Amino acid sequence: MAKRLKGRTSRILRQEFLELKEWCKKSLWAPSCYHGSVGHGWEVVEKYIAGQDRKS
Repeated sequence: MAKRLKGRTSRILRQEFLELKEWCKKSLWAPSCYHGSVGHGWEVVEKYIAGQDRKS
């Protein structure tokens, strides 16, 4: 499911924002992804996203 979502959103975004084709030639999304229920709270999701900035 995540693979399909990434593929579809990549195509849509690259069509709408042509500059993405130059910035992200091979891949728009990272090969990994996070799967989890948001039922346990947005704080967990926000913490995960904030942690992604530190890995760069």
